[in-house]
Amino acid sequence: WEKGNLGVQPICATEPPETARLLQHWRHYQFEGIRPFFCQIEAVETAIWLTEVAPKMGPRVAKFWAHIKGANEQANPEL
Repeated sequence: WEKGNLGVQPICATEPPETARLLQHWRHYQFEGIRPFFCQIEAVETAIWLTEVAPKMGPRVAKFWAHIKGANEQANPEL
């Protein structure tokens, strides 16, 4: 999706302004201590995409949701 797959815009173009500001902060702020590792930011971007962007895409992402729901059911059958 970051490279334009599924015909979506990069995440910053489709998310609420608050989310965009938070991601920009994590990517560009000059932290004095330990800064977030790139894969931590990418994991958050994925969670944001799944919760804020994907639901607006309708049937184009249905197979992703089906896969995630199936994997969750397998890993956590009681939840």
